[in-house]
Amino acid sequence: TKSAHKSKGILFNELEKQLKKYNVKFNPQNEDKILQEFRNQNKYSLLAELLYNFFHHYRSNSYDNRVVLTKIYDLKVEHEKLRSLKFLGIYNAVYKSYREDYKKLKRIDFYDMIDDAIDRVPNENLKYILVDEFQDTSRARCRLLEAIKRKNNNSKLFAVGDDWQSIEAFAGSDIKIMTRDFEKIFGFKKTLTLDKTFRFNQTLCDITNEFILRNKYQLRKKVKSNIQENNQKTVEFQEFNIDHKSNDIKNYKNKEEILKNYYLFLFLNKINKELVGNTTILTRYKYKKYGNTFGKIQIGTLLSNYENIAWSTIHGFKGRESNNVIVDRLQSGYFAFPVEIPEDPILFLVKNFDPNEMADAEERRLFYVALTRAKNKIFVISNKSRPSKYLEEIKKICKKYDT
Repeated sequence: TKSAHKSKGILFNELEKQLKKYNVKFNPQNEDKILQEFRNQNKYSLLAELLYNFFHHYRSNSYDNRVVLTKIYDLKVEHEKLRSLKFLGIYNAVYKSYREDYKKLKRIDFYDMIDDAIDRVPNENLKYILVDEFQDTSRARCRLLEAIKRKNNNSKLFAVGDDWQSIEAFAGSDIKIMTRDFEKIFGFKKTLTLDKTFRFNQTLCDITNEFILRNKYQLRKKVKSNIQENNQKTVEFQEFNIDHKSNDIKNYKNKEEILKNYYLFLFLNKINKELVGNTTILTRYKYKKYGNTFGKIQIGTLLSNYENIAWSTIHGFKGRESNNVIVDRLQSGYFAFPVEIPEDPILFLVKNFDPNEMADAEERRLFYVALTRAKNKIFVISNKSRPSKYLEEIKKICKKYDT
């Protein structure tokens, strides 16, 4: 068979013809067995996740099949076109069932609420509409804001947000509403830049400013701090052969052995005396994603041996702060930071994709958020065998400012 057969959607027919030439006997599997194998290979959950993400962007952007089909027929690669059409067929079947179930149960979902609210927005002679965390606004929420402002024609929209901290695209937020489309949607704007931080010193301001502004599509500003500098380094780096240590952990019999031998706790024991105030370990993923790292033992149970040390994902810690931050698992390869697995092109059919956007823009903002949670000190733990592309970049920036 040839790759062209797959592109044209005739691969199985051609394969059957070729096998029959050699008198191969066929043993068709029933659908239940095929579905079970699909589940065994973890393909079931991957498809479910893709359908889930597609649904949220489809609904948030108020798309219908006509819009999606137009995008599909504009695709240049025949294989992508056929795959997209097959996926849309699966999605439509799932979505139809979902809507029917909700109708029977007399329920509505979040997007129904927004659509109903848009239809019922009253004129209440509002003077001001206040919106916080504007960088995380989705197109659906934006339509609701438009409707409120349209009905209350003399109102002013007051939006507070930081595009440098826009990290919710997976949930439907669209940073371009703030950085590019605001005037198109809401009309004349006046921007007041909040350029002073009361959390950390000027050294960390300079480091994080330079890092985030390497994406030329972020709004320009220079953040300043009045917090007094000390004579200590703000950011310290530590390398471990994490893959090797993660394999070793399978040989540890209990909690005590993990605490004595595993790289993270060896590091905590080393720095514990110099930590002043609370400390938070931040990771790109939950620890169980990194190959069920601690077996059945929870990270919280292991950290209970330490005073004032906790763990969170970076997403989960947004909007919060800690005296000290440890960014763990800065690595490349699988479960990398920044993520190296590209999004499924299916999602580009329903996302407001900007081809000019920096490739890892959202991941860059996520790392920025991690670094700026710290009030005093940051420790960055990298994987020696698989260093992240951010490692050398942030080290070079730190050499300029953190001496």
